[in-house]
Amino acid sequence: MGLLDAFRKDEVVGAKVLVCALGAKFDDLRKNDERICKRFYPATASLTANTLTELESAVRQGADIVHLFCAVDSQGAIEDAAGSRIAAAALLQACVDSGVKLLWIASDNPAASYNAGFKPKGIKLNVVLTERRLGPLFSLFLDSFLTRLSAGDSFSKVWNVVSKPEGKSVQPDVPQTIVSLGRGGVILRPYALPLLPACQHLSITPCLHGDSDSRWLLLRHAVHRAQAPDEISGINWNDFASREELAQRV
Repeated sequence: MGLLDAFRKDEVVGAKVLVCALGAKFDDLRKNDERICKRFYPATASLTANTLTELESAVRQGADIVHLFCAVDSQGAIEDAAGSRIAAAALLQACVDSGVKLLWIASDNPAASYNAGFKPKGIKLNVVLTERRLGPLFSLFLDSFLTRLSAGDSFSKVWNVVSKPEGKSVQPDVPQTIVSLGRGGVILRPYALPLLPACQHLSITPCLHGDSDSRWLLLRHAVHRAQAPDEISGINWNDFASREELAQRV
């Protein structure tokens, strides 16, 4: 690692989210969380994987956040309806290899099951393991979390704020989770920040506001953002592209 790399921000612009359920029994939860994620990250894809092969394929498609619903057994492994199993360590490694920054298992599982298989220490990956969603409180928590994360705060800063809203270690209204900050400094932006263009790209037009004679200066500028990814192996990120086209008309 060079000197510049040591000071470079760990930041993603145009972050992509995969909301995935392993099995149809999690579909209601998947649809609920998908709606919330899409409000903050337009490049959100959602699917139900029937097999572990489908799940592993989806994880490897380049998402920055994997929001997963699955059952974790007493040995810390994940099993599909056909009886195939994947060790937690293998799932964590697949996420790291695919560039995932946050793996969030959003379905309820016992802490003992997580502790039996998930050993994220030393892995460059943020991991959130949900023990109890606490019903509708989870939606409020996820909304608060994504509000801050999409605004450009780092993962660790956001988590410290939303998990302890009153500064207390015990929060009865906050979902019960196990968290590992393996990449706590990462920033996950849904868009690039609008930058002030060069002077030659600005046009300043006087216009009337309502019926008054006061004049306002209307500043029009092009907002430059990273191009949205194309559809990748069955996962459609096109919502992000359409949102960009709308922004560029401003």
